[in-house]
Amino acid sequence: MAITKLVSPNTSVPVVEGDWALAMAQVTALKTIMSGNQMVLTQWTNTTTLPKLANGAYIHHLGAVYKVDTEDFTIAAPAADGTYYIRLVDDGADSLDVDFVTDISGYSWNPAYNGMYNSTYQVLPYQISVSGTVTVFTKRKILNFHRSTGFLTVDYLGNIITATILGTAIVCNTVDTGQGANELYGMDQGVKTTDSPSFVAVSAGSGAFTSATVDSLPPTLFGGYTNAGTLSTGYTISAMKLGEIRAYTVGFTSSAYLIGTPTSPADSRYFVMCKFIDGGVTTYKNDLLAESTAISFSGADAVYVLIIRIL
Repeated sequence: MAITKLVSPNTSVPVVEGDWALAMAQVTALKTIMSGNQMVLTQWTNTTTLPKLANGAYIHHLGAVYKVDTEDFTIAAPAADGTYYIRLVDDGADSLDVDFVTDISGYSWNPAYNGMYNSTYQVLPYQISVSGTVTVFTKRKILNFHRSTGFLTVDYLGNIITATILGTAIVCNTVDTGQGANELYGMDQGVKTTDSPSFVAVSAGSGAFTSATVDSLPPTLFGGYTNAGTLSTGYTISAMKLGEIRAYTVGFTSSAYLIGTPTSPADSRYFVMCKFIDGGVTTYKNDLLAESTAISFSGADAVYVLIIRIL
């Protein structure tokens, strides 16, 4: 295997058969390069084999043209997982030295040579992602190599991936990250299960909580509920935010008990769910109450209350 530099004729006007052969080789190479359709890498359609430079491919480097001849050119495998680029440099003997590099921060677009250069080194417009302890090789073509950063890359299936494109807005109807085509809306807070988001209003369909109980109600509803402790009789629950959920344990045994919903704001509404345990028998009671409304219990060994402000 070899990479060979195409030699130019000795004179500006070919005069012997050998000069014509050299000139035609140059013309063929330039026509291939200028067409922009050649694929320099092998193993493009799989992720199990490290790519090589394809036999017959032409490479333009510092104004000279090189051809991969005899067979595919093997590049020494990377030692670790990471994102790699293919680097070229003239070996001083009419050929090229080729290796994989991860850092191209010193490279910039050279319009004279139509490539990404750092002094005498050039990197080709390909990106190889290596993973699985150097067993998985994902090959991608870089479409906007002149940017130096924020590359837009495409694989053999046409899947396009973009890195951070600084100062550029991406406009599209939906975004599909593997969970279906979704519309995206403005967000100014985290909404993971470990976050505690706050909303101005939350709407739910009627009857959404009809069959729920204190035990079965999902604890992550509206970002989770507050275990507010034990209440004593005559207690008025303090003001609650819209969508806030609190759970209380009622501190009495087999006697009358009275607590009240928050006194404000006016026209607020609260969905109250109560779990009664009496003599080992568990029952439930649900109700929709306004502000400043009493909640009374009697004749139970234990009572648990879940209250949600819904309006």
